[in-house]
Amino acid sequence: MSRYFKVDDFYIASINNNPVGCFALIDYDPTFWPDVAKGTSLFIHKLAVKRCGSKQGVSKALIDFAKTQAVKLGINEVRLDTHQFRDKVRAIYEREGFICVGERCLYEKYHTAFYVWKTKTNIIHIRLATPSDAPDMAEVHMRSWEVAYKDIVPEEYIQKQNEKRPAMWQRIITDDNTTQYVIQKDGKTVGIMCVVPRPQDEDADDTVCELEGIYLHPDSYHQGIGTKAMEFAFDIAHGWNKSFMTLWVFSENANSIKFYKKLGFAPDGKTKTYDMGKVMDCIRMRKEL
Repeated sequence: MSRYFKVDDFYIASINNNPVGCFALIDYDPTFWPDVAKGTSLFIHKLAVKRCGSKQGVSKALIDFAKTQAVKLGINEVRLDTHQFRDKVRAIYEREGFICVGERCLYEKYHTAFYVWKTKTNIIHIRLATPSDAPDMAEVHMRSWEVAYKDIVPEEYIQKQNEKRPAMWQRIITDDNTTQYVIQKDGKTVGIMCVVPRPQDEDADDTVCELEGIYLHPDSYHQGIGTKAMEFAFDIAHGWNKSFMTLWVFSENANSIKFYKKLGFAPDGKTKTYDMGKVMDCIRMRKEL
């Protein structure tokens, strides 16, 4: 068994501190599911329940745990295989929402049924960006500027900046990235966000962190994704033991200002300007964490 699983792959279910069940949960299974890419599904193996734990919901608890782990990881599938002719076992999985997607005999002796469970909710997953994310990040940045800043920033300036985005993100996102995040829905990048532990503002101190930017693809507006991303940013700030978060926003960007106010931000009186083909006024907003 050690050829296929690590000790860390196993989870134990207990009743009154007595182990009654276990299973292995992995994110790659080229033996039974060779066509499923690593990290796109979780796989249940070796699910077993002791007799003293039968009819006490142990199997369901383990399966529910696997589903929960998938959602936390931004994965929308859980897969498993079982003996094709064990009808009672198959019935357990089918009651838990698993769908049989195939039956075949492996190695001319293992009659196997293959099952998949898929979440019914849209999964929002936020993680640190890696170099392979750069093209998607550039796409989100460009489309967001075109829509969010329409009639605020001159169109010519937006187009000029967008021409630089692909190369810019290729340069910014390295393996050492610790501040740039991708926001993904069902595995697709729909937003980007940057949170830094110390603003560059002269009056900032160690109690303050900054949201340097958050952009969503226009197709993902008004779906609660921005709010979830901001909650994630607050969690990061709490992990840094910060007391305040600041951000800068164009004073003409009424939609963003309204959004930030709903989250508890308020203008703190600081302003600055940018030349973007016209003078753009920015205000700083602050939230106590």
